[in-house]
Amino acid sequence: MRRAQRFFSPIWGGLAFGAICASPLAAQGEVENPHGALRVEIDCQACHTAAGWSPAKSPMEFDHDGQTDFPLRDSHKEPDCATCHLGLQFSEPQLAAGDCAACHVDVHLGNLSPDCQACHRETSFDDLDGPGLHTRTAFPLTGSHLQITCETCHTDDRGGAFTTLNSDCFACHEDNYRTAGVVDHIAGGFPTDCRQCHTTVTWTGGVPFDHPPVANG
Repeated sequence: MRRAQRFFSPIWGGLAFGAICASPLAAQGEVENPHGALRVEIDCQACHTAAGWSPAKSPMEFDHDGQTDFPLRDSHKEPDCATCHLGLQFSEPQLAAGDCAACHVDVHLGNLSPDCQACHRETSFDDLDGPGLHTRTAFPLTGSHLQITCETCHTDDRGGAFTTLNSDCFACHEDNYRTAGVVDHIAGGFPTDCRQCHTTVTWTGGVPFDHPPVANG
């Protein structure tokens, strides 16, 4: 079995800190690192004190931004170490900044870009420019469509999956077509392409249409 990485800690050489420091190695001023094979030299005193392993120092002297490939910014500063380093094994996870999918499940189920940073910021997952992002789709939001929530249209999406919807007006507004009170659209044989008579700003301020053919003269 491969021996765990060791490091020298002169201040703890003669102290008994549980099973680890009570090992024969402690007598030599050398203990086994409980955090796995680290890629950088880190002294125990950067995070711990002689009073005990836990709780760790606050703030720690370890510079996560400068000593690793993953600088902690915004929301990434909030979780404790064990949130990302399961079992406090600091050799894992092996990832670099921008490798979001290594930790974050794709709630979009592969329907959107695999690059989380194309839409999200590290300040918050919900800190989004929804209208701006929608301009990249086949259905840019205009008029009244800018006033409604995402869930109004994406009714069956859970956790932000946002599966692709039919962008045809009738797909969402069939009920409006069938129950129109002022003008019976079904009896009048009106087209189901709402844009021939309406705009996204308002139903009643629509596009002028050729009245005689619709009204049979």
